[in-house]
Amino acid sequence: MRTQTHAFYHRRITAFLFLVFLVCASGFSQQKENAYTKVAQQIGQDQVLVQGTPYTYNARYDISHPYYNKDAFENGYIVLRNRKYESLKLKYDLFEQCIVVANSEHSTQFAYSPPEEYISEFLIDSVLFKKLMLQDKQERFCQVVYENKIGCYYYWFKSRNESHHNGTFSAFNYHKQKRKSYLKISGIIYGFKSKKEFIELFPEAKRETIKKYMSSNKISLTKASEKEMSELILFCENILLGKSE
Repeated sequence: MRTQTHAFYHRRITAFLFLVFLVCASGFSQQKENAYTKVAQQIGQDQVLVQGTPYTYNARYDISHPYYNKDAFENGYIVLRNRKYESLKLKYDLFEQCIVVANSEHSTQFAYSPPEEYISEFLIDSVLFKKLMLQDKQERFCQVVYENKIGCYYYWFKSRNESHHNGTFSAFNYHKQKRKSYLKISGIIYGFKSKKEFIELFPEAKRETIKKYMSSNKISLTKASEKEMSELILFCENILLGKSE
C-alpha cells in the first residue's frame, strides 16, 4: 500500500512539473494545450483550478480594502480553460486585478488566486465579468453592462497610497473604486469619458437622436444606473439597426 501511495504522488508531481515546463516554454501553444489535457486527466480538473498562487491579505492596519464593492466572499463561478467551476466563494482584488477563491475545504482565511491568464470570465454576486482586449492592447476583466449587437463594459480598478495613520505599523489607504467605460461596436472597442465622446462613437446622422434621448431621460454617464445604461445602449442599437428614430 505504501508503494502504491508513493507511486500515486510521484505521478501527480511528475505530471504537474511537466505542465509547468511546457507553460514556461514560449511559442508552443498547442503543446501547452495538450499538456493541460494530459495533466487534467491524471490529477483531475479541480486540482488544475487550485494550481494557482496562495493569496493572503491582512487589512488590519489598512484604511479600506482592495476589493470590488466589499470585503466579503460572494457566491459566483469561474470559467477557466472553457470549463465552468460553480458554487465558489469569490472576491475580486481590484488593486492586483486578480480573482480570489476561498478554499472550500477550509475556512475563507485559506484562499488562492487561480492562473488569471486562463480565465475567460467570472461571476461574482450576480455581476458578470469578461476578459476583453482593450485599446491599450492589454487584456482586462470588464463588467458586462449590456451585450448584444453593441456591448457596454466597465473596467474597475483601485489605487492606493502609503498611510502613516498608525505610527507602529506600515499601512495603505485604498481609494474609492473607479471605472473606465467602453463600447463595442462592429467588433471594435472604444473608450469614452463624456457625453460628447459617447455620442461621437455613432454615425453623424444618428447623433442628434441619441442626444435628445439622453437629454429627455436626464442620463448622466457618470451617475447612470446599470438599468439606465442598458436601456440607453438598447436605444442606440435600435437606432443603428433602423428600428426606431
